[in-house]
Amino acid sequence: MLQVQVRGTSDAASGQVSLRCRVGPPVTLDFSVSPLQRGSPKGMSLVIFSIPDRTSRGATAAHTEVGRDAAHAEALQLIEDDPNPVLRVSRTGVVLYANRASWALLALWRTQVGGRVPADWGTCVHEALESGETVEREVSLGFRTFLLFLVPVGERGCVNVYGLDMTGHKRAEEKVRRSAQVFENVAQAIVVLDTDLRVMSVNEAFCSATGFTEEEILGEVLPDLASDALQAGPGAAIAEAIRDGGRWQGEIVGRRKNGDRYPQWLTLGPVVNPDGRVTEYIAIFADISALKKTEEQLYTMAHFDSLTGLSNRRHFMDALDGALRAARRTGGPVGLVFVDVDSFKLVNDTLGHAAGDALLQEMASRLRRSVRETDLVCRMGGDEFTVLLPNLRSPESALPLAHKILGRASQPLRLSGQELYVTCSIGVAIFSDALPDADRLLQAADTAMYHAKLLGKNNVQVYTPELSSREEERLVLRATIRHALDAREFIVHYQPQYELPGRRLAGMEALVRWQSPDRGLIYPGAFIPAAERSGQISEIGELVLRATCRQVAQWRAEGLEPPRVAVNVSPPQLLRTDFVRLVASVLEENGLPADALVLELTEGFLILDTRETRRSFDGLRSLGVPLAIDDFGTKYASLSYLTRLPVACLKIDRSFIQDMAVGTAGRDIVAACVAMGRSMRLQVVAEGVETEEQLRLLESLGCPQVQGNLLGAPRPPELIRPLLPAQHAPLEAGDVLAAGTRRRKWA
Repeated sequence: MLQVQVRGTSDAASGQVSLRCRVGPPVTLDFSVSPLQRGSPKGMSLVIFSIPDRTSRGATAAHTEVGRDAAHAEALQLIEDDPNPVLRVSRTGVVLYANRASWALLALWRTQVGGRVPADWGTCVHEALESGETVEREVSLGFRTFLLFLVPVGERGCVNVYGLDMTGHKRAEEKVRRSAQVFENVAQAIVVLDTDLRVMSVNEAFCSATGFTEEEILGEVLPDLASDALQAGPGAAIAEAIRDGGRWQGEIVGRRKNGDRYPQWLTLGPVVNPDGRVTEYIAIFADISALKKTEEQLYTMAHFDSLTGLSNRRHFMDALDGALRAARRTGGPVGLVFVDVDSFKLVNDTLGHAAGDALLQEMASRLRRSVRETDLVCRMGGDEFTVLLPNLRSPESALPLAHKILGRASQPLRLSGQELYVTCSIGVAIFSDALPDADRLLQAADTAMYHAKLLGKNNVQVYTPELSSREEERLVLRATIRHALDAREFIVHYQPQYELPGRRLAGMEALVRWQSPDRGLIYPGAFIPAAERSGQISEIGELVLRATCRQVAQWRAEGLEPPRVAVNVSPPQLLRTDFVRLVASVLEENGLPADALVLELTEGFLILDTRETRRSFDGLRSLGVPLAIDDFGTKYASLSYLTRLPVACLKIDRSFIQDMAVGTAGRDIVAACVAMGRSMRLQVVAEGVETEEQLRLLESLGCPQVQGNLLGAPRPPELIRPLLPAQHAPLEAGDVLAAGTRRRKWA
């Protein structure tokens, strides 16, 4: 029914009118005109239009009305069952309707149907109504994210709010964003390839590693995966993996933009769509140049001697085992030459360790020049060398080679500005049924070498079973050491340590000597190895500890103020279960505080991480006795141990001190040790200082303390006494070694 108010009539009337439609035939309507009641504007009438009343038309209209109501109810139920929020909010912010899925949103707004939305959402409603356009807002409801559409219904003065669950979309977006960040920030080079192996995308790491820009490489085939590179070797395996739609991983040689080749680790894998079809390939390249270099360095350190560049004992024994296996198959003779430098210790002690190292390097060079290319020269340790002679024509042919080595090694050489004549003692052993393995062959050559020394040195001896008396000599030496211990022939000398600058006395190191009535003063190198093999080293170590503490107590009793004294500790000592109790007992017997003593360990102790060593270290920490790490920098122990042990001092190995004058590497290592000690609040002592140049360099590097023959060789207690200051009194000048007036305690 349509009602219209019109002007200009005052009488009632009725009739029909035909109206044209834009689409379809004209529509006939009934109309009636009635004047409006009193109070209405003058001349106004009401016109009512209606559809003509026909029975069929009425039935159809009624049926349509019922259908419309049913559809309306069904639509309302669909809205109610919608899993997304659907609401209607009035212009004033009142919630007029909310379906069941809107409970979380209502809880967030802290309202309900009939209540008002928060002020900021009321502003959104007002914005939508004023603009007449849909407003979008994102809201998080717990772990779910919804995008709300505020659709204005202007004729009703309200907005309909429709929610769209964006949780999955957001997660996908976040995953894509995270993947993009990983793609760009990962250290490895990543390349996305199509099925023809042409570049679709690269990350920044790829550009940095290869020198290609993204624009230069897009759409191109990588040089590493070009057709010629996939013909042989790893490339053929890569091509096969690609044909089979599989993945491949391994080492290849890559090429940079400038043509340089470098080793890289490649991982190539397919990207498969839901239908199982390969759509792309992902290639990940890792530049392993540094790893390869590190591997080579580790191999070199593990298999070669750092001083001479020769094979070390491990490498030599592996090569000897291989040569003997080959000899068992072919029956060919294998020879072993054992070379010992005569009087090496005398050179080392009189001219210094730098001269001793130079002598060893020269001997290594002479040995290499004396043998065949197929022979292997090794430094076994100290001044002992071995030469492996595989593929000998006959067992007798080893002897001329040994004499050639002897003649070349005996030629004069210059060390420290002096011409020296140094000889060698050589032993030769040949692989046979009596010497069937590497250990016995090596022992036989060693025995023959020792026999050459007994015969006056500078000669060659070939092993025979009769020469096994060498073992008897060792037994004799053990017995002699036992006698020396019982006769108290072992004494202690002390080497002073001085601080820089100023050369003030800062500490001392206790060093054992053997005062033999028959052979005179014997240095540790002549008996310590035998004592270690026989197990007598612990007894010698305890003797030195007791003698040192007695001497310090005596100096104190005389009114002197000796600095802290370092005593060397051997591995067997440290592993004793009663070692800490022994140290505590000796200190108590002599009335000394724990800080009067420092126990000096080689750096190798730091890698003996056993239950016994941890127990000893913990006990020494509780006791308050500090530790000094000797030969620092020559091993590969973790520096983290320094923070867990009661370490007070690092002693830089003498080899680094000697290298300072040769090149910058030695100076850099010493500077690094000094800086590390300073940062960790540890005292640093450079040992083996033998030249003024070394002393000057150490002072320029800020090394706080030094020790060496330049400032003072090890000496007996009576010659150390003049260096010690009186308690609370300055040290009198006069001793050239002291060069200072007062001891400063270690930090």
